[in-house]
Amino acid sequence: MSYPRTAFSEHLTERLWQLIEAHPLATLAVGVPDTPFVHMPLSLNEAKTHLVGHANPTNPLIKLDNARLHVLFTGPDAYLSPSQITGLSLPTWDYATVHIQGQIREIKHSDDKHAIMKRQLSQFESHPTPGICRYLVRVKLQNYSLSCFFSKLR
Repeated sequence: MSYPRTAFSEHLTERLWQLIEAHPLATLAVGVPDTPFVHMPLSLNEAKTHLVGHANPTNPLIKLDNARLHVLFTGPDAYLSPSQITGLSLPTWDYATVHIQGQIREIKHSDDKHAIMKRQLSQFESHPTPGICRYLVRVKLQNYSLSCFFSKLR
């Protein structure tokens, strides 16, 4: 028997992408002994074929070019009580997650890094303005030696 059971698994990819966009903070299982997990926001590229993100030089992902990894996005969750739900015999937890396996690849070209940072800032800033996004992208790329990467979705 697979877990979770097929009846409780979502198979419509558009709904999975919606959860990623609404809850972009991901847990990445990277397999590094000192830091087995990394938490960071990730975005889908426009074609929805890759996850993209950025990391500073101290992040263990920087050393993992071409490594395989497992990514977990966690959405809403809630306790379900038999006293509140007719027909439920045992208490349970209702939750939404997306699990993705992929291979990480560092993006080295500065134009590509700039495009990723601009896209993520536009997505994550509550009221993005072109000026502040340009400034933040320039400052982050120049002052923090940011590495951008993507992981092809499987």
